[in-house]
Amino acid sequence: MSTALREVVGEYLLSPLASPYLIHYKPKARRSEQIDAKEHWTSVAPDYLAK
Repeated sequence: MSTALREVVGEYLLSPLASPYLIHYKPKARRSEQIDAKEHWTSVAPDYLAK
């Protein structure tokens, strides 16, 4: 495992947010249309990292 990947996994393990995704976030507001557009409410949109 590379150092960069180890850091990302470490951050995931320390996150207080229970999520099935390695890269996740807690939205400030949970609107139903945003939640319905994703597989899980903590997941990021496919184009999130590209933006």
